Amino acid sequence: MIKYGYSQRTITPPLGIQMAGFLGQRKAEGVHDDLYAKALYLEFAEHQKFFLIALDTLAVSLDFSQAVTSQLESHTGIPKDHILIAATHTHSGPEGLQSTKLLTPDGKVQAVGNIDSTLFEYTVEQTVNSALESMKDVKSGKLLFGECPFTQRVFGNRRELNTEELLPTFKMLIIQSEDGSKALLYNFGCHPTVLHEQNHLISADFPGTVASLLTEQVNNLKFAVFFNGAAGDVSTRFYRQKSDFDEIERVAKVVQDSLIRCIPNTKEIDLDPDKFQAITIPVQLKIKQMPPMDVLRNMLRQAQEELQRARARGEQNLRPWESKVEGIESLIRTSTAVNGAQLIQTALHILDFGEVSFVGVPGELFSTLGKQIEEALKPKKVFVVGYASDYIGYIPDMSAYDEGGYETLSTLLQRGEGERIVEIIIEALRMPPS
Repeated sequence: MIKYGYSQRTITPPLGIQMAGFLGQRKAEGVHDDLYAKALYLEFAEHQKFFLIALDTLAVSLDFSQAVTSQLESHTGIPKDHILIAATHTHSGPEGLQSTKLLTPDGKVQAVGNIDSTLFEYTVEQTVNSALESMKDVKSGKLLFGECPFTQRVFGNRRELNTEELLPTFKMLIIQSEDGSKALLYNFGCHPTVLHEQNHLISADFPGTVASLLTEQVNNLKFAVFFNGAAGDVSTRFYRQKSDFDEIERVAKVVQDSLIRCIPNTKEIDLDPDKFQAITIPVQLKIKQMPPMDVLRNMLRQAQEELQRARARGEQNLRPWESKVEGIESLIRTSTAVNGAQLIQTALHILDFGEVSFVGVPGELFSTLGKQIEEALKPKKVFVVGYASDYIGYIPDMSAYDEGGYETLSTLLQRGEGERIVEIIIEALRMPPS
């Protein structure tokens, strides 16, 4: 039996704020559904207490995560390493919480990104309070694990339409108390981008609707939280029928139905607190060499011409051409911001509960790399959590650099750094607990 608690606090920003996730000016004109900081508190033993925190934001910065973990450690005594913080990556939330730390050749740290200090402080406060509230009504319960396929495909590889026969899978944990009430955590990798840049309403996208549907329809389910996975190359792009709130409802119902069907297949797991370990691994990642600015401008002109030709041909799905333009525009901004820096300073975060582990990766890990982690560590049940603790952008596999596309254009990382992240994680989890 474990002790657990949960809470959520709204982190909905004020109207008029710049929305995150797409290029150009996009101000919030209304709120369709609130954004939340959701906290799940787990207590396995006196010295083994943890927080798992998910925010309905595009990303969180390392400074944000450190601000939250420092305050929680001060208030509760729970070590910073025992607190995992991640964003769901909604593209219908606020800009102003993410930045990336770069190391210049002379050893100085420069932060690249847009931080809104008022939003930052408000969101930190709400996140800390959500976590503290999760400790107030603690129950005893048993832990159940399940892994199941989706009932139908509503997302897939966003770089090309593939014809995979197997449906994607998800992982879930259920904590069921003695009185029958339940909390549910689920994990898979997918960009929550049913809503596109035309949307000006604040929304958690499909994960927010999934949570509402689950708590309405599952008996005694009091809390549901989504931790996004290795979503760098995964989205609803080729599978969504529209880009509106009706489509969010359709996608959410497929996810909700899949989760509900999996609940009877979950099995109780018994974890040994003496085998737990919480690991934060500081890493420095190599920044790729940026092309000269005149080359970038020529690339942008060619990509814009290709987009115009695709429009003239009447292509139904323009996203591949639009993404290439956006990727080059992002690369131009990135090249200016990097300004000679050679390394990214960030961290990986692991909560190893023995049979079950959470692996926090600070960005948009490609699904191929996530699968490498899961396969290498079997039979351990690994929850790969993207957008965790920090945000460094896309983390592609090596083959993606040969194929090109938005993700490899806009990434800061040198080819092969994604595989190095995988190696570091696998090595850390193969080491016996100290």
